[in-house]
Formats: sequence, structure tokens, C-alpha cells
Amino acid sequence: MKKICVLLVALFLLSACSTTGDPKQGGLFGWSEGKAEQRKAERQSHLGALKREQQEEGARKGQLSAQAASKRSERDAWKKKTQTVDAECTKLKKQMDGYKAANSAQETALVELRARQDTLRQRTRDLLNGGGDVAAQEQEAERLRKEVEKLSSDFNSLSLL
Repeated sequence: MKKICVLLVALFLLSACSTTGDPKQGGLFGWSEGKAEQRKAERQSHLGALKREQQEEGARKGQLSAQAASKRSERDAWKKKTQTVDAECTKLKKQMDGYKAANSAQETALVELRARQDTLRQRTRDLLNGGGDVAAQEQEAERLRKEVEKLSSDFNSLSLL
């Protein structure tokens, strides 16, 4: 009976001793060079994957930086265009303020033109202060520029009467 117990304990101890590729876990006798090489290969493979991912992220960062620079350039061009529209609107307001109507019909038309000018100027300022899609803002700035040109043309027609 004692022999069977000793044999069972020995078998139990031997079955609990598995080899590992990590000398920290396997100790002096539970360490296997083959498993260590396998573990090393797995870690090298994982390292290679991480380096590839890092390179991909670096390339993606470069693309995003270029895209951001392009968007900033578009935004700056749009802002300059919108500021030009605002300056034209301000110039037109000064011209209107200096104009004296000769009769009541001209005065009524001038009041209407001033109201349109105030509306255009406010929409231009709102556009400058707003955010959002640059392409849509650029289209709006172009539309406002055309409205300012029409308003200027209408005012010039009025002043020639």
C-alpha cells in the first residue's frame, strides 16, 4: 500500500511538472529550449506586427496632416473671400450714407437698399463667425458676393436718377 501511495505521489508530481519556454515559470528543470525558441519566435512575430502597425499609423498621420493643411488652406481662402465681400458691403454702406435722395421715391428706394445692405452685412458676418463645411460656406460667400454686386448696381441706378 505504501508503494502504491509513493507511486501515486510520484506520478502526481511528475504530471504537475510541465515544461515551459519561460525560465521564470519553469525553473531549472521545467524549462525547455524548444519551447523557449517557440516563445521567442512568437514574440518576434508580435514585435514585427507592432512595427508594421506603427508604420501604417505614421503614414496615416502624414496623410491626415496633409489633409488638415489642405483644409486650413481652403478655409483661409474662403475667409479672405468672405472678408472681401464684407469690405464691399461696408464700402457700399458708406456710399449710401453719403447719398441724399432727391424725392420721396428715391428715399423709399434708398431705405429698401439700406435694409438689404444691412441684411447682407449681417449674413456675411454670420458666415465669417460660423463653422461647418468649407465648400458650403464658400458657395454661400459667392452667393452673398453676387447679392452685394446686385445691390451696388441697384444703388448706382438709383444715384443716376
